[in-house]
Amino acid sequence: IKLLPLEERPYGVAELGEAVLSELREWPEFDRVSLATSNRLMSLILGGSNEKPIVVEVLGYDLDITLDIAQKIRSLALDIPGCKDPIITFDSGNRELVINIDREAAAVLGVNVVNIVSSIRTLFYGNEASQFREGEDEYEIFVQLSEIERRTVNDILNSEISVNGERIRLDSFATVTEELGPVTINRSGQERVIYLQLDVYDRSVGEVGADLKRAVADNIILPPGIAIDYSGQIKEQDKAFSDLTLMLVLGILLVYMIMAAQFESYLSPFIVMFSIPFAFAGAIFALAFTGMTLNIMSFIGLIMLVGTVVNNAIVLIDFTNILVARNVALDQAIAMAGRQRLRPVMMTTLTTIFGMLPMAMSRATGSELWSPLSVAIIGGLSISTLVTLVFIPTLYSLLVKEKKPAAATVQA
Repeated sequence: IKLLPLEERPYGVAELGEAVLSELREWPEFDRVSLATSNRLMSLILGGSNEKPIVVEVLGYDLDITLDIAQKIRSLALDIPGCKDPIITFDSGNRELVINIDREAAAVLGVNVVNIVSSIRTLFYGNEASQFREGEDEYEIFVQLSEIERRTVNDILNSEISVNGERIRLDSFATVTEELGPVTINRSGQERVIYLQLDVYDRSVGEVGADLKRAVADNIILPPGIAIDYSGQIKEQDKAFSDLTLMLVLGILLVYMIMAAQFESYLSPFIVMFSIPFAFAGAIFALAFTGMTLNIMSFIGLIMLVGTVVNNAIVLIDFTNILVARNVALDQAIAMAGRQRLRPVMMTTLTTIFGMLPMAMSRATGSELWSPLSVAIIGGLSISTLVTLVFIPTLYSLLVKEKKPAAATVQA
């Protein structure tokens, strides 16, 4: 469904999707309903995944047990706010004939499983025995029982297996039953798996995923040989957050190392770095105030803040160091630096904030992706500026010792 631009419609994609699904769920003709409303660009950022926001993988050989556990998890998911349309992608509705072999009787008669399978396949499905060539035309010789001899279950039981020149009837060591069999058997890491797919609405994927994992851990007891894993967008998001966290730590270390080289001191960059935690606090507060979540884009905003918020503190501390080097008293140097560097600090902060405001306030198509980044930068930069002007000078006065002027020497 292609929608009008966001500014021309009174609702978003998620709201429209929920309205459509609410209507379709009432139709008795539909067994299951699913609708994808995920952002394509965000899917590309998450590695091009087109999966559901949350996918629960129940792994184990016994499909009856794994299906029962998947149904229990589905019942738990229905009680979690924001979790919509849990679907088990497993269908056991096809009827099939199962040949149950008495292995002891087959061993006594000298019949092995490979011989049984190949003989039954040849008799009922057929097998290419040879080829016939006539001139330039080539024909396949396909051998199988006639149609009248492969219609009923008794025809299977009356089948004869050739063993060392002797013919042994199948019903002498096997029985045939009619059962329901799965349409497909999915595997993950060479293990059988049943998938439970879930949509998310009106809450973040991380919050719903955390609630679901907690509910599963508290209420599901796994038998031996059964395991549960989580995939989908939540897995890609967790991986992305791990990588971004590593980038954030490396960014902080690199910023400190560069400042230590520029200041030729370990103390001054240490003081400057104190503006970063307050910037993070401001970003989180701004996201919470605007009703946004800490997603990948807002996390990128935090990484950008590491290199942005230290600029004001560098300007202030560097000028203070220059005044101290000119033998200005420490308290007086801090006060002078605050007065003379207030305008550059405010100009830097305000130009960045005003540059980010259009992105933060935009309601155009795609704004839901970029708004968290700009809101995080605006909130973090605003708080860090106040900290730079108040807390950083105070910390500087506590950690930096004032140098006493050298005593004058009198020559006789």
